Amino acid sequence: MAAVLLVVVCAVFALTLRNDFIDFDDPDYVTENIHVSRGITLDGISWALTSREASNWHPVTWLSHMLDVELYALNPAGHHATSVLIHAVTTAMVFMLFWQLTGALGCSAALALLWGLHPLRVESVAWVSERKDVLCAFFWVLSTWFYLRWRRSERSWDYVLLFISYAIGLMSKPMLVTFPFTLMLLDRWPLRRDGFHFTEKLPLFVLTVVACGITYWAQSGGGAVATVEQAAFADRVANATLSYAMYVGKIFWPSGLSAYYLFYASIPSWKVIAAATFLMLALAQAWRWRQERPFVLIGLLWFVGTLVPVIGIVKVGSQAMADRFTYVPSLGLLWIVVWGAAELFQRLNAPRWLPHVLTLGVAGVLTLCTLDRVLDWRNTISLFGEAAALDSRNFMARNILGSAYFDQGQFEEAEAQLQAAVAIQPNDADIQSNLGATLVALNRYDEGIAHYRRAIALDTHDVKPVLNLAIALDQQGSDVPAIANYRKALALDPTLSQAHYNLALVLAQQGDFGAAELHFRSVVELRPGYAAAHNNLGNVLVALGKQDAAKRHYQLALDADPGNQSARSNLERLSP
Repeated sequence: MAAVLLVVVCAVFALTLRNDFIDFDDPDYVTENIHVSRGITLDGISWALTSREASNWHPVTWLSHMLDVELYALNPAGHHATSVLIHAVTTAMVFMLFWQLTGALGCSAALALLWGLHPLRVESVAWVSERKDVLCAFFWVLSTWFYLRWRRSERSWDYVLLFISYAIGLMSKPMLVTFPFTLMLLDRWPLRRDGFHFTEKLPLFVLTVVACGITYWAQSGGGAVATVEQAAFADRVANATLSYAMYVGKIFWPSGLSAYYLFYASIPSWKVIAAATFLMLALAQAWRWRQERPFVLIGLLWFVGTLVPVIGIVKVGSQAMADRFTYVPSLGLLWIVVWGAAELFQRLNAPRWLPHVLTLGVAGVLTLCTLDRVLDWRNTISLFGEAAALDSRNFMARNILGSAYFDQGQFEEAEAQLQAAVAIQPNDADIQSNLGATLVALNRYDEGIAHYRRAIALDTHDVKPVLNLAIALDQQGSDVPAIANYRKALALDPTLSQAHYNLALVLAQQGDFGAAELHFRSVVELRPGYAAAHNNLGNVLVALGKQDAAKRHYQLALDADPGNQSARSNLERLSP
């Protein structure tokens, strides 16, 4: 059965192998990350272990992406294949784990099948940047497996494996911090142990505390944690309450799925009251059933508890909720359905074939929904076009959609989306910067520069509008302000190779060859295969009388790009 689940899930999600990278987080995680895009290197490993880039500390995730680059370069199909395989393996492990926990073969298979094929899984599997999600779930299930082994064997080595697996999982995604609490829930059902046995799990709780501290350090340092001014506590609580109810709805009726659910303050009170009432009634009923149907209470507590780190009380990012957040929590609600249905069929003395037929029928419907959702994820325009269509006020979706149109050279379409986004949210620096770039591309330089300056005023730490402003001024021939802005961009991000390169060109044109050499050297250090940088560095070295060094860089330019005629001519001119 495990092998069947593995094959079925791989077959359904194989469609993702035809999808592109998404221009939302994927550049930061893979395609434009200079540490990841080099594959596995000693410097990359050191960076992965110490970095809090993307407002997270998850070195195992970074190393996973580096390994993919080593195996597949930047071919998106390979990166998608890795995520699909991990998800499929985890689905098979869910079946084996619950079979071992409960002894219920049919229920365990149904749980794994419905969970693995659910359309809410698509965001975690089809989005390369969410590799951390599939790794987190894999190590969650694996760690639970080691816990079960240790409970049955009481061997110290099994506990060591549990501890190591949990630690690695935390280094994949810190959402795993609730793992020790889920073990306490499983102790009550299906293991049916008395009490919660906190002491035996104390080393795991120590890891939880450490991980929480590291996560807060990483996210607050990266500016991801919202302040009270950005999102009032009352609004966070209201959104969290409503999100719980909406997650339940999407698990049982997965329609209107979006890549970005925008956070709205001042949610209507009736919605919050209705959601809170629904949750309290569900918990009250589960409590009444705690003796005869303990799986209901445990499943509901699993769902509520595992969502706590991402429910938005401590708000990270501007989204209200996300499909990916249900990856592990949805297990709790699904096992309530599966074991509840099994009990109902038993009471009704239903034919033995009926549960199997119904399970396959539901799985078939979920598969069709999942395949449709995978198609939404085929590229950035299809994905965020759908999100903008679902919510016309979603300025984040329009911003990302506009940027995608810009990357495709469809500048009029980009402007339409970005102007709409600015009209909704005029104080977003990224939207202002993207609109500026679009207007410059349409040769409306003065308008574009005005939006760049607005973006810089809104966010003095964002390097993108500073670099874009420098490039626009450079293109207008305003060398002095362009140089000043290139230097300002490099002060914000010294690894910005484009700023080094453009600044070096301007300095060389002004005859400042010494300074130009330093910046060209920074470029080739950051991007060793950049042929144009090696060629231009050679030109600067010739101007400085360093012919031998110039020859070496001309040759490096040819090694990187054998068709570079400029480098070839320059090298021949210096050769005797």
